[in-house]
Amino acid sequence: MGNNVYGILNDITMDLEELDKDGFDDIEKKQIKNRFKKSINKNKNNNRNKNIIAAAIVCVITVGILGSIFGTSVAAVIKMASVDIASFLGLDKDIDMYKTVVGQTESSDGVSIQLNEVVLNGNELVVSTTTKYEKGGPKTEGISPFGEIFVNGRKMSKASRGSGKIDEDSTFQDVMTYSLKDNELKGDLNIKIVYSSILLNGEVVKIKPRIFEFTANGDELAKDTIELQINHSFTLENGNIVTLNNYVSNVIDKKIFLTIENKNKSKVVYGIQLRGYDDYGNKIVFEPVKISEKDGMLKLSTVIGKNISDKATKITLIPYAETHPEENGMVICDYKQVGEEFTIKIK
Repeated sequence: MGNNVYGILNDITMDLEELDKDGFDDIEKKQIKNRFKKSINKNKNNNRNKNIIAAAIVCVITVGILGSIFGTSVAAVIKMASVDIASFLGLDKDIDMYKTVVGQTESSDGVSIQLNEVVLNGNELVVSTTTKYEKGGPKTEGISPFGEIFVNGRKMSKASRGSGKIDEDSTFQDVMTYSLKDNELKGDLNIKIVYSSILLNGEVVKIKPRIFEFTANGDELAKDTIELQINHSFTLENGNIVTLNNYVSNVIDKKIFLTIENKNKSKVVYGIQLRGYDDYGNKIVFEPVKISEKDGMLKLSTVIGKNISDKATKITLIPYAETHPEENGMVICDYKQVGEEFTIKIK
């Protein structure tokens, strides 16, 4: 790979179930490839991608799979630069009351993972890590760990997405968001994160498991989260009906949840995007985070759009959608308007 290809590794979405296995056959490799996206960006000050990947939709796939397994070695504890979730995500609000600072480092066989801090946001766990690869060989251009989340002894993680950047000392800082299976997580929770794989220079590599255990509580953020009903529908080109159900907003992010009535039992998955503005004139965009034939979630992007004003009382949006035809092995993304303008009252 050329220099700076992984100057920034952005918006990875993957199915964590694929990394539970000791090895990967050809079918499993293909499944994992279809859940990864790498973005190339030479500006190291920009730590987020302009497009968030839908779980079943990959616009450009260039990920290889490496089946080798790292051996073990004596653990060495080091201290690396910590990553603050708020500053990394470009949040202009203080989130200290919502986050849990972990500050633990696990190192062996030339791979060090430092768990900085976490935020429990409903059925999502936002995790900040710093990772360093110190073995010999090619220059490290990108390294990101993928964890399995356990809550009170139960495996809870379903998928993850996130963004990161590499520093001059070849440490990689990222913030990953893990989707959890339970929507009713309340009170003090015993959380364990097990890292048994990393994405190293674009290749999935098995490592000796790194285990972090701590207690977190998401009740305060849940109390400060607003959820509003939308119930607005529009029709895709294939006749499927998309219904926007809920708008959920807090200091961490703003999401819109949707369901899809698949009338024709189509296997085609559409990318869905909402573009518009708030009543203070800020241009806003909701990008797909995960989309299937049945449902999905969109999240406000502050990279290709702006944040919603704290004073705004309503937002006006227009729905767009895209399919993903292949041309010469590359997937072409092309959003087209699929519905009329509508308004959501957010206050």
